[in-house]
Amino acid sequence: MHCQTKSSVKLTDAGSLETDPVASNIEFTVDVLSGAVRHKYAGKAIQWMVLRAGDGENDTILVGQSTDPARIPDLVLRIRDWASQPTITFWKNVLGSVSSGTCTQL
Repeated sequence: MHCQTKSSVKLTDAGSLETDPVASNIEFTVDVLSGAVRHKYAGKAIQWMVLRAGDGENDTILVGQSTDPARIPDLVLRIRDWASQPTITFWKNVLGSVSSGTCTQL
């Protein structure tokens, strides 16, 4: 799938959320079967672990840094390709930043 970030916020030192301009225009492709995630201008894919394959009613869930179990909760990608929704959406948590957007099948 090809995914395009539409919105992104980050946690500030004061504990509030503010728009994250760095993460707001990120594009990436993800292979939901293998867990390979490649950012638009990256040379090679980053391997994420597929925790759950999605279906018409459940999100596909991937986690990053699978070689370090302590970091697994820091990097989560949920892709919602539900039969009841006309658009494929995603939600990505990377440390203190949360992004969302849309995906299209390749």
